Amino acid sequence: MAEVIFIDDGPAAVASEEGVTDGPVPTVLRQLDDGSQYRIVKVLHDARTLTGDLRALGWMVRVRALDRSIIGVAEPPVRRA
Repeated sequence: MAEVIFIDDGPAAVASEEGVTDGPVPTVLRQLDDGSQYRIVKVLHDARTLTGDLRALGWMVRVRALDRSIIGVAEPPVRRA
């Protein structure tokens, strides 16, 4: 069985993001080390809500908050042939 391992910004990271308000989805402006700027879709999840959402889809999941990030391990539901 495959596992998904992820690390992402948690809700506290929103304080350091520059929001872009003219889009239909949550978008922030991200500047790279070379000075170039890009708009990226940024949906910030908290550990409890993400865990509940994935479990509702049948995933086995462990998610926890760590400093300003969330980390997790998840396994998709078993599909029978």
